Amino acid sequence: MSYFALSGLTGCIFPASGTSNYYDVLFSDQNIISIYKKTISPNINNGWQGQFIVEVVYEGYSQIFNFASDSNRNDFYVYVKNAA
Repeated sequence: MSYFALSGLTGCIFPASGTSNYYDVLFSDQNIISIYKKTISPNINNGWQGQFIVEVVYEGYSQIFNFASDSNRNDFYVYVKNAA
């Protein structure tokens, strides 16, 4: 079991489903039920910026993380997938 904070994740912009208040919260990888990754192509709704997202589903809630690049997102996805 290990813990991770958003502030320690390379390329993590913000928790998309929360506020910056979650940036230093420690998340446990022990209670992960499933994870998903998604790429949202640049469009007018997101200011023509691509979004690279991982959703981590825990018991009772989920957290969506937005990354600066697909490689940062994929590194985190592999880390979480191995922990789950």
